[in-house]
Amino acid sequence: MLSADTRFTFHNVGQGLFYSGEIEFNNNKQFLLIYDCGSESKNTIEKAINVFSKETKKKEIDMLVISHFHNDHVSGLDYLFNKFNIKTVVIPYFHPVLRLLIAILNQNQESWYYEFLANPISYLLGRKVERIIIIVGDSPDENNPNEEKLPRLPDDLDNLDDENLFNIVLQDIDDETKRKIVDNENLECLKEKNKIDIYSHKGYISLHGIWLFKFFNYKDDKQISSNLEKCLNNNIPDFSLDEVSKIIRNIEKYKGEIKKCYEYIKKQYLLKDFNNTSLVMMHTPINHNDILDKKIFCLSEFSPICPFPIFFRYSNLIKYFYLCKKVFYKCENSINKDYMAQALTGDINLNYDYISLKSHFSYFQGKLFICQIPHHGSYKNWNKDFIRDFKIPIHIASAGKFNKYGHPSKKVFENIIENCGIPIIVNDDKWFTVKAKIKWR
Repeated sequence: MLSADTRFTFHNVGQGLFYSGEIEFNNNKQFLLIYDCGSESKNTIEKAINVFSKETKKKEIDMLVISHFHNDHVSGLDYLFNKFNIKTVVIPYFHPVLRLLIAILNQNQESWYYEFLANPISYLLGRKVERIIIIVGDSPDENNPNEEKLPRLPDDLDNLDDENLFNIVLQDIDDETKRKIVDNENLECLKEKNKIDIYSHKGYISLHGIWLFKFFNYKDDKQISSNLEKCLNNNIPDFSLDEVSKIIRNIEKYKGEIKKCYEYIKKQYLLKDFNNTSLVMMHTPINHNDILDKKIFCLSEFSPICPFPIFFRYSNLIKYFYLCKKVFYKCENSINKDYMAQALTGDINLNYDYISLKSHFSYFQGKLFICQIPHHGSYKNWNKDFIRDFKIPIHIASAGKFNKYGHPSKKVFENIIENCGIPIIVNDDKWFTVKAKIKWR
């Protein structure tokens, strides 16, 4: 009989996001997952990494997923590499000129951060990453996985090859797009280019037929990149894509010219940021028809009555207290869920092209147990249809205790409560963990 003990944690990093997952199957093999690793506070993220490092048995991360390159989602990256070896990294593709704008929007950071923005591939390879998977946005996946087509459970987990953890069923991108990415990033010049794979977000990655990982990012608007490149070319002498890495490393010298182009693009396309490119990941145990038993427990660094109650209308407040009390006292019986899928959303804007996201993740509708609320609970990134379509019971907002942005929004929390969901804040002090034990036949 196959069994898995799992632990998934939203760590207390304040205004940022640091999520970890541990899947230990048959009591001897462990898979370690990280999704984003950052905070606006250096001390806070390093403290969280230290706690995680002490608690986990393993000192090697099997898969690190980076949703996007804003500092509050990657500020702990360099410190994480000091604590762990990281085998596989999954990142969304950012055109070099977009990384230039990210550098301008995230000023006064440590030098390694600009090295990362200047050339993410070289930065990761320099830290001994064995494999880099670049995900490019595409149209929705028309061939969503189903139980019949997904990999089956292995007959003998004890003799599985640890070097081949993943079954990658991601779709190749078209040749023209791939050639442009290779040229833009000078990948042909890298001696270790065999460690780099470029895929569309269509398809999935599975772990030994036990766990499924599916990704999504919005399709890149090539017109934005093209017009931005033209603007930079007109404002910076001898500008070229080959010079972007040098400009990022010397961002102070060029910040006036880059800001001018940023304002131009923002006005032309009504953009406020570049969160649309966040890489969403949903994951779940698979072969549900073969699951004999599942026990889920919720753990937290706060009392059974969730925080943030005083802002709600009286009728919602009663419902809020009731729901939160139930989930923390008897989580496995309080929510009638046959599944325990989870959604990690980074800072994505659910209003940008929600229909594509919904279509792409149709397999997960009705299966989600927990969702990270996008962009720390920002109302402008929230879509009311999301909770109704996916029927998610628990929603986590990772936000700073006294952040200046007003995160999380009380309107988002009210909408979640109105749809019988439970909103929870993870901040500088408070963390949230879900543990589950699963048995397959």
